[in-house]
Amino acid sequence: MSNTKRNPDGVVKGSPIPLRLMPQELKEAHAVADQFQISRSKLGRDAFIAGLPIVIKRLSSAAASLPPSKPAADFTGGEASASPSGLSSLAE
Repeated sequence: MSNTKRNPDGVVKGSPIPLRLMPQELKEAHAVADQFQISRSKLGRDAFIAGLPIVIKRLSSAAASLPPSKPAADFTGGEASASPSGLSSLAE
């Protein structure tokens, strides 16, 4: 019988989020999971939960420092007609 701690009941198992690590990071993750007798999945989930607020803060501050972006296209209507009759020349 294994003493490995696993994720709590109710954790979604059908759609895992792949995590790509550098070789040294993967080696460290295996070592930490072994040291604390937890599954690599639990280690990844715990790291995600602990680190998500930090990542959100970084992304928010990075987004706030960007200049406002201009939309790729103007969908406000402008002077163009919204009716399909404007496309009648394409049917000829």
